[in-house]
Amino acid sequence: MNDDTENLPINKSSNVLASTENIQIPKQVHCHNFSTISTKNKKYSDDRDTGNKKTKQNVKQLFEQHTADYCSIQERTLQLKEEKLTVVKEELELKKQSYQERNELLTSLIEKVEELTNIIRSVAPQYLE
Repeated sequence: MNDDTENLPINKSSNVLASTENIQIPKQVHCHNFSTISTKNKKYSDDRDTGNKKTKQNVKQLFEQHTADYCSIQERTLQLKEEKLTVVKEELELKKQSYQERNELLTSLIEKVEELTNIIRSVAPQYLE
């Protein structure tokens, strides 16, 4: 789907509104809990891995922080996509309603023109004599 809704393909012969109902947006973002990440590495002895533990803990903290940020961004993106889809559906419904009203107006106009044509045909022979 295009980012700007102005360029949506509106075609009399296709049911655009029905096609928007088939759009699938995931209902939730799957974020993993990384609190179970181990900061111990069994290759190193306790004496040598103090620096490594601190580094790993720092990496773990940064990773958890950014994972939460990433999940928040993904959830907000999902929410915005759902809102955009709702707006697009509403716009399409309004365009559909406008098209139907215009179609009814034109149909009514054609009927009135046909009535006038029939009146003229019925009255015209009197004036042509």
